[in-house]
Order: sequence, then structure tokens, then C-alpha cells
Amino acid sequence: MNEDKALEQQDGEDTASTVEAAPVYSIYTQKEKYAITLLVSLIGIFSTLSSPIYLPVLPTLERKFGVGEKQMNVSVVLYSVFQGIAPSLMSNLADRYGRRITFALCLILYIGADIGLALNNSFAGLLVLRCVQAAGVASTISVSSGVVADITERENRGGFVGINQGIQLIGQAFGGLLGGLLDTGFGWRGIFWFLTIAAGAVWLITHVLVPETNRAIVGNGSNAPKQFRWISYAPILFLPTFKKRLANPEPSTIVPRRLLNPLDSLLILKNPTIMLVMLPVSVLSTCWIMMLTTLSLSLNQYYNYTTLQVGLCYLPSGVGGVCGSVTAGRFADWNYRRLYRKYTVRSQDPDEQKAPFDALLARVQVVMGPAMLTPFFLIMFGWCIDKVVHVATVCVSSFFTSFFGIMSIGTSMTILIDLFPNRASAAAACLNLCRCLLSALGIGVLAYMTDSMTVGGCYSLLAGVALLSSLTYFYILANTRRLTAATH
Repeated sequence: MNEDKALEQQDGEDTASTVEAAPVYSIYTQKEKYAITLLVSLIGIFSTLSSPIYLPVLPTLERKFGVGEKQMNVSVVLYSVFQGIAPSLMSNLADRYGRRITFALCLILYIGADIGLALNNSFAGLLVLRCVQAAGVASTISVSSGVVADITERENRGGFVGINQGIQLIGQAFGGLLGGLLDTGFGWRGIFWFLTIAAGAVWLITHVLVPETNRAIVGNGSNAPKQFRWISYAPILFLPTFKKRLANPEPSTIVPRRLLNPLDSLLILKNPTIMLVMLPVSVLSTCWIMMLTTLSLSLNQYYNYTTLQVGLCYLPSGVGGVCGSVTAGRFADWNYRRLYRKYTVRSQDPDEQKAPFDALLARVQVVMGPAMLTPFFLIMFGWCIDKVVHVATVCVSSFFTSFFGIMSIGTSMTILIDLFPNRASAAAACLNLCRCLLSALGIGVLAYMTDSMTVGGCYSLLAGVALLSSLTYFYILANTRRLTAATH
């Protein structure tokens, strides 16, 4: 386990020769790793924020452009499609040329689209610019996952992945409320002006403070980037504390650079283990996105809520998602360390044949419970909306659907990064592609499903599909070693 044991410490000194310690996995301290994770998560917030901040104003935009619910849902569908496709192209760029240059390209596209949306006056323009907006910002999620993989080792990676996703999901938590407030105070155009200003400010801060972390370029961080220094060399590296670390580069920590291949993330899908992990998490993610879309339209239609009231009702689902992500990360790390301690004890037994540690088992044990619980809260949500019961029950069901659903998604992301640590952006983009394309399909048929089988019937069907897809985890659990070997 080279990744887990990157730094071997010397307990004694050999008088005949001095054994040189292996280079550290990352030159950054624990606090610096948290700071880097926090900063790249702030960029990713805009990917999770741009969808819920938009949903509360769907009824307003229907009236503005003179279209119906099904036509307006096209703007949500197209956003999901491009949210899935774009990271598949950008992630390979990040794995080859670096995280910083890819962040810059993403934010330039995103800010340009936000300005266009704020000035737009046509429904066709709305659709086109929403596609550009998604294409720009969606990739920041997979690139930030790549940064986390660059600086963390497997034994504590789950916690950092949980923090990364948890912070990003703050956008999901407060997006609906923020959209309602901005629409009430400044009109729907104020939403896109806010996103423009906020994204520009975050880009400036991260450009100064976040160093390049791609291990094919800087290794463990001790090697200065040689290409595109004008963008790859962070201003913070001019500080004495960082210049001192760069004075002793460790070229041996640099990993082979990936070839430029826009389809790299799609090639990961050929792996049977990945397909088994992707299926249930993509279905759960689709159900979650459909729930958020239904929340906006149903509260306006059945409860006669204002945009601001609808925004407030998004808080429980957003907070549930944040809590679920952080909980998943901590639980994943705890379970990993628990099983690794048992493995270490057994491996010291001379009669016990030592096999590699089963990291996949440690992760799958965490994801199974939340994946099996999510469908029950989906059913509760659907029938509460259908029967127009008190809104508190709707909020409770949306909280737990988000909590358990995001726990499953977060742990699945950790599994992918564990399996492909040097292709983390591509692996995250692969998951994003499956989730978003299936979500686009779900949103596209959502209105037809609720019209034909009611909201309660629709979510009962979705819960059944989610529960069936989660059964794949039992197969993974029974074949973890064979499936892990198949990825190498």
C-alpha cells in the first residue's frame, strides 16, 4: 500500500549506512490541506448553487417568456445534460495540464454565461446560455475532487471528500432561499448578476491562494510547475515558507502524465466495477434531482407559495445534503481505520496468509445503509405532496431524502477516487456524466409521470427502481477482492 504508507519514519540509526526515508505523500500540512480543500470547494459551490437558485423563479420565467411548465423544464433538462457532458471533456484537461488552468477556463465560461443570462430577453437565449453556464461550472466539481485526491492519502481521504462535497452542497442548502430573496428584491435578473460578482470574487481569491496540485506536474507539491507558469504558479508560492519547500524538489513523486484524450472518463466506464457502483448512485441522484424540481413546482401550484416561501422550503433538503456529506466522510474514514486495524492484527499472524487490504469492502459497508433507506423517504415525500398534507412533513421527508441520498453519492465518489487516484478528475467526471444524463431524462419525463400517475404514484415507482438498483451493493460486497483486481 504505497499510497497509504508514503512516509516511512526511521526509529533507529544504522551505523553502517543511513537509510533514506521515502518522500512524503504531500508537502502540505494538515491545516494547509483543509485550507486548500475549503478554497476549491468554494469554486464548486457555484455548480451546486446554479441549479437550486434558479428553480424558485421557474413560475416567474414561465410568465416572462409565455411558456408552460413542460417547456420551461427544458431549461432544467439542458442544464443537466451539459452538466454531465462538460466534465467528461474538461477532466482530462485537468489531469494533463493542471487544476489551475482548468479552473480558469471553467470560470471564464461561467461568468460570461451569467452576464449573458442577466441581459437576456428571449426563451431561446435562456436555453443556450443555460447550456454554456452548465458547461462552464459543472467541471469544477470533478476538478476539485482531483485536487482532494492529489493531496490526501486513502486512510483519511473520505473525510476530505466529505468536507469538499459538504461545503459545495451549501449552495444546494441555501440556493433556493437565495434565489427567492434575490427575485423578491431585485427581480430574476438579480440572480445572475449575483452569480457573476460572487464567482469573480472567488476566482480572484483562489487564483492567489490555491497552488497547482496535479501530481503529474508538481508531484507531492515540492516541484514547481514548468508549463503555463503565468497561470500554474500561484502567487502564494512566492511566500518564504513555500519557497523554502520548493528549494528541495522531489522529482520521484511526479507520476506519469495522462495523454490528452477527451474520452478518458468514458473509458473508465468500461470497467465492470465502476458500472456496478455507478448504477445505484445514478438512480438515487436522479430521484433526488427530480424531488427538488417537484418541490419548486408543487409548492407553487398546490400550496400557493410565493417565490420566497418556496426558497425557504429548500433549506431542509440543502441542510440534509450538507449533513449527509460530512457524515459520510467521517463514517467512511472511521470504518476504513477500523477494518485496517483488524487487517494489521491478522497479518501479524504467521499462519495467516497476507492478502492486500480490502479498501472497497470498507467503503461499500458505509454506502449500503443510506442507499437502502433513501427510497422510503422518497415515498413519504411523494404522497405528502400528493395529498397536500402539512408542509412540515414535506420538509422532513426532503431532509432525510437528501441526507441519505448524498451520503450514498459522497461515499461512491470516495470509492472512485480510491480506485483511480491518478485519474481522479476523470473518475469524478464519469460519475457526474452518468448522474446528470439520467437526471436529464428523469426531469424530461417528470411532468408526464406526475400527470399520468399522480405525484405519489410517481415517487412510489421511483422508490422501487432506487431500491432495486441498490441491490447491486450486495453483489459488490460479496466480490470486493475480485472487483478491485479488475480495476488494475
